[in-house]
Amino acid sequence: MADVVVLGVGVIGLTSALTLEERGHRVRVIAASTGASVTSSVAGAIWFPFWAEPRERVSRWASVTRHWLTDLSRSDASAGVDVLRMLELDDSDQTPWWGMEIEDLSLERAGSRGVDSARWNGAPFGWRFSAPRVDPRHHLPWLEARLRTPVLRRTVSSLSDVVDDRSLGADVVVNCTGLGAGRLARDEQIRPLFGQVVVCEPGTFDPGSSMADERDPKAVFYAIPRRDEVIIGGCTAEWDGNVADGTLPAPDPNLTEVLLARAARYGVEPREILRVVAGLRPYRTAVRVERDAADPRIIHNYGHGGSGYTIARGCAVEVAGMVERGA
Repeated sequence: MADVVVLGVGVIGLTSALTLEERGHRVRVIAASTGASVTSSVAGAIWFPFWAEPRERVSRWASVTRHWLTDLSRSDASAGVDVLRMLELDDSDQTPWWGMEIEDLSLERAGSRGVDSARWNGAPFGWRFSAPRVDPRHHLPWLEARLRTPVLRRTVSSLSDVVDDRSLGADVVVNCTGLGAGRLARDEQIRPLFGQVVVCEPGTFDPGSSMADERDPKAVFYAIPRRDEVIIGGCTAEWDGNVADGTLPAPDPNLTEVLLARAARYGVEPREILRVVAGLRPYRTAVRVERDAADPRIIHNYGHGGSGYTIARGCAVEVAGMVERGA
């Protein structure tokens, strides 16, 4: 059993903390801010590997997380997880890299009998599979409520300060600070990617099905139903604004119109707009889940890009293994 401090209260930090506690470790979570100001709170949050590398590790983490979320959807409705039927449009009929371990993955061809491809925006193929969808409004509080110790609100200026803080008594510090890791870990590889979604009343969209089209990286589309609303997205763009204060960026009104027009091309016609939200994905050329070479008491777990909810549990399990091997 180890005394562990986890830095960060996004889905990565909270899932890591809960996983460690489930395995018998004493855990304390520290974060400068919580709630709606955290990037994870504005995510579309459906299971799908997006902007995360390397593929071999992401695929393994994603498989673990998919099974965990699916089991959670059956056991506890308050966790905010439901399993939907996902349609991912594609130009190829070759099994995608992320689909190798999906047991119910099936291929549909445009124009085939029984296939409604009129709204596929010219895509020749579509992959259908079951995908857990997470609602951050419920899931993040659910994770936090299960921790044995309340989150400690504190601004961290350096990782070494946390490691050496005798009042915390940490054997291990798990760095789940997302974009903040650029400063704390002095990591020049991590960079912010801007994303924006429109949250609408459901309209006529099937509440049990989700659709996505990422064939054109500059015109990504997805529609993700929740229990009482639909998420319309999306975009991924380089961000050159300020991230030091940790606040979420303001949505772009022009982009809102682009997203709604894009949705119309796929036959998605939501009703009233409830809100428009934006965030900064913590992207890194390779997700960093490893011990710090200079200080083995520090384990890094950040840089998950657009796949935080997709690989959170898998990464947390790997972190827990590192803690236990080093304890």
